[in-house]
Amino acid sequence: MTSEVSSEDIDLVTNLINEKLRGQFPHVSSNDRCIFRVPKELRRVNEKAYEPRIIAIGPYHHGKEHLIAMVEHKIRYLLRFLQRRNENDVSRYVQIIEGLEERARRCYAEPLHLTKDAFIEMMLLGGCFIVEFIWKLIECEQDPVIGSEHVLGRLMLDLLLLENQLPFFIFSELLVNSNVRGTQNRPAESNFIKIISFYYESFLPGPGYHPDLNNVYTPEEIIEIKNLLGLLRDHWKPSPERMAAYQEEKGNVKRFTRCATELREAEIKLKSVEGFNLFDINFERGIIKIPKIKIADKTECVFRNAIAYEQLTSLKNPYFTDYMIFMDNLIDSA
Repeated sequence: MTSEVSSEDIDLVTNLINEKLRGQFPHVSSNDRCIFRVPKELRRVNEKAYEPRIIAIGPYHHGKEHLIAMVEHKIRYLLRFLQRRNENDVSRYVQIIEGLEERARRCYAEPLHLTKDAFIEMMLLGGCFIVEFIWKLIECEQDPVIGSEHVLGRLMLDLLLLENQLPFFIFSELLVNSNVRGTQNRPAESNFIKIISFYYESFLPGPGYHPDLNNVYTPEEIIEIKNLLGLLRDHWKPSPERMAAYQEEKGNVKRFTRCATELREAEIKLKSVEGFNLFDINFERGIIKIPKIKIADKTECVFRNAIAYEQLTSLKNPYFTDYMIFMDNLIDSA
């Protein structure tokens, strides 16, 4: 004999389960998600490549003991951010970030358990720190954070890590609402993008594609920028000619590159070339021409985070990933 279940009981259970589902899986479009935790299968080879060492930006590493020392500098940078604008009250910027809170939360692929106030404070301190950090670089302002070349290099690398990102619209809103200076022909957001691209140029282990430095980003283009890592990955893209050829090749059946030994046996030569975009690999008259790559301490970290970003966002043109697959196949058993 089975007991009858009332409609009230069913409604109660339904509501309880739905509340739990909403708490764990809030309504988020896959297009909103742009900041991820790196999966274990990617981390296990070199976990340190994804971990910040100096500063936490965003929620994933927020509050970690070895990163707490930078909180004092974030507050100091916020004060300087206000002083540049002859302001002494942060309430206007708190309201701006509060209006962006839900949109910002949707950018993170993992559930976030920070309170509303803690989340807004974290976004504001992180956003103002990066904006002020860029202006300090421009003005060569004396500062403990950027006074050491080693600390500066590591800090800039921390700001590129996939797990250590803020949505780019946080910077856009801070720039627009703080009336930060632009130039006569380039608004503040475009100027900010240009400066970031310039200072991070050396982080790519080889020449990148250099778009017109006078290019002014349209509002539509700025909206498409997801975060700093995404911005710089796009800045380092292949040249337009190479991108067109790349997209055409992607439509064909994927073929794997033979290793160097097999290529030599087939009388195909390898030649390193200078002054070309890193991704401009060409095959001409039996010769594979590969641009020289300059390996530095930060190279692995940059590549691993760019590849993780491509894998997790399912980009149509994962050129960092394909470049590493090509090089891995070439070197394998060479």
